[in-house]
Amino acid sequence: SIPPQNTYTVNATEYRTYLGVTRSMNLLMVSVTTPDYTTSLSYVYDKASGMLLEASSETASQEGSSSYSYSVIETNLFTANPTPTGGSIDPTIVYLAVIAIVIIVVVLAAILMLNRKKL
Repeated sequence: SIPPQNTYTVNATEYRTYLGVTRSMNLLMVSVTTPDYTTSLSYVYDKASGMLLEASSETASQEGSSSYSYSVIETNLFTANPTPTGGSIDPTIVYLAVIAIVIIVVVLAAILMLNRKKL
């Protein structure tokens, strides 16, 4: 006899960020319970492309338990925002450093001028 076919539908649709890009995701969560084991499955699919971006499974039985998970770390399916490299300096930090140097120079010049007048 052929085992029954199970049909599962999307449990939720939500926005998530992958590789710096926020995308609409379909979530499929399934629980399977038998007399021998219980398994929880979770899948996250990109809604526009259908690509599986994340999956996880947890299984518990009398013999023990196991789990796995994975997530996409790179794709050419959608454009990821570039990750800043260590070579660039925040312009605000440069601006504040210049102001601090100018203040120090002005204070030192004022001190030197006051000391000259006393002599």
